[in-house]
Amino acid sequence: MDAFSKQPIPLFFVAVSLWLLAMAHPLAAAQDNMGEALRPALVSAELLEAKIAEAEAVDLPDEARTELVELYRRALSNLEEARAEAERTSAFEDTARTAPAQAELIRERIEEAKGSDPLATLNISLETPLEEIEQQLQKEQADLAAVTARHAEFERRLATEEDRPAVIRQRLAEASQQQEEKAAELRVPSEAGDQPALTQARRWVLQTASAALNTEIKMLNQELLSQRVRLDLLEAKRDQEAGRMSWIGARVEVLRELVNQKRQREAEQAKAEVEQMRQETLGSDPVLTQLADRNAELRDLEKINLQDYGKIKNIY
Repeated sequence: MDAFSKQPIPLFFVAVSLWLLAMAHPLAAAQDNMGEALRPALVSAELLEAKIAEAEAVDLPDEARTELVELYRRALSNLEEARAEAERTSAFEDTARTAPAQAELIRERIEEAKGSDPLATLNISLETPLEEIEQQLQKEQADLAAVTARHAEFERRLATEEDRPAVIRQRLAEASQQQEEKAAELRVPSEAGDQPALTQARRWVLQTASAALNTEIKMLNQELLSQRVRLDLLEAKRDQEAGRMSWIGARVEVLRELVNQKRQREAEQAKAEVEQMRQETLGSDPVLTQLADRNAELRDLEKINLQDYGKIKNIY
């Protein structure tokens, strides 16, 4: 420590420093409050709805009433748009906070699923009744169709998101220009002879339009800021659905093969029964022998049809 730093600090300077620190916060707060006070208060939706009801009830020329109500409704619409944009901004902010953890959790589940056997929980074999196998196959095919649709939707959303930055930047430039135009219109004094109610309504339209543009700009900026984490989450969800497609697809293939084998076995069993009956009728009544031969032909034809059915099922 140098000689200067060893000198004792006079109590007067300590007191002054503490006083300045104590005054700093109230002064800053007062400046913020002053800024809020200087900022014009935005008309509320409740007041606009009351003005619409008032304009429709009072005795006014039709043209004036129509214009006044239309202006109030435009201002009300602007407020609703500003509210919606504010909600979207909050949604992007929430996603920016939660998306990284969600994406990480999904990728952990993807890694865990890689070690699982899709056939382990199937519990179906050639000894299972054909109807039960077909029911399970239909269920797995429905699940596969749903997962495939979700995967395609995530692919579509990713493609859309990748194009968004250019669209957003263009819209930001347009919205900023429109905001400047609204501000310029607000600075133009009202014409002499204008009805006070119409003048006020026009200003409310401009003010609410400017507020809507302001919230839209905030929303677009937040969308840009959160895009990377949102893309990462979409990619994780898409990859998860791709894994599910592979997992369910393996089950569908096994079930299709089981159905074909089961049909083949049943057809061969039926043929053997017919052949046995044919052998038993040899040398007996010619009618019975002819009937046995006809049954054998029908079984052969059924076997061919079952094989064709199996090929069609494999295609779909």
